[in-house]
Amino acid sequence: MLTRLARKALRPLGVELVSREEINFYRGLPPAALLYSQLQEGQRNLIAAFHSASKSQLGQDLFALAVAGSREPHYFVEFGATDGLSLSNTYLLEKELHWQGLIAEPAKFWHERLRANRSCNIDTRCVWTSSGKSIKFLEAQPGKIVRAHV
Repeated sequence: MLTRLARKALRPLGVELVSREEINFYRGLPPAALLYSQLQEGQRNLIAAFHSASKSQLGQDLFALAVAGSREPHYFVEFGATDGLSLSNTYLLEKELHWQGLIAEPAKFWHERLRANRSCNIDTRCVWTSSGKSIKFLEAQPGKIVRAHV
């Protein structure tokens, strides 16, 4: 009864009491997953099974899944795909959830591994504010920098 009263009193302040089990759940998550503490319970339940499979840096793939609201396939777009695995925001969506999508990576260094690692649509052109233009950019490779023109 005291818990119910406390919840009722705190609700107008935007404060919610949570159980120890929920706190322990969050403690067991990787630091990036803590971004999802503001998700609704149904969204948290939806992404819970995929935390260990996520390759993204900050859980962007899990966030996309939570916003989509179901395991139903959707469409993704990712720029700067590198090898398609390392810090990938879409690998989980493609490989585990069967989403379709497009990934773009202009750095030639990554193209072979990207094609080997991913089966979605791959574009090797640079994404820029205007179409049909050529721009210069630095292509970083482990141990050296190579100037590239796209």
